[in-house]
Amino acid sequence: MNIWLILLVLVLGLGLLWLVSRKRRLSDADIKVVVDQWNKIEDLYNQERFKEAILEADKTFDFVLKRMNLKGSTMSERLKNAKSFMPNYQDIWYAHKVRNQLVHEVNYHIDSASTSKVLGIFRKTIKKLNIL
Repeated sequence: MNIWLILLVLVLGLGLLWLVSRKRRLSDADIKVVVDQWNKIEDLYNQERFKEAILEADKTFDFVLKRMNLKGSTMSERLKNAKSFMPNYQDIWYAHKVRNQLVHEVNYHIDSASTSKVLGIFRKTIKKLNIL
């Protein structure tokens, strides 16, 4: 009976190792795309083009999720599938919701401080994923 327990633990351990080792890292080329895009985002912010900066940050973060092979046909679905390993998961949802408000609400306006907060969330998360 002890041999079966050992085999079970070994199989479970190997399964966990497989789950952890699935592609969650970006290639060097993809990292360069993200870094270049982030420089563009910062330029947009400095030009006080806040809406564009947030839209580009959201789009860049979705690029990261796609390159991490997260399943889902929308960013929302990919975010849900990232919950188990995503740092500051609720903050990312907040940032994505702000993006949605910018796109879907006619009179939604965003100021410098709010933009800085949203961009900071995206940047912090991308950095925690060892991309920036």
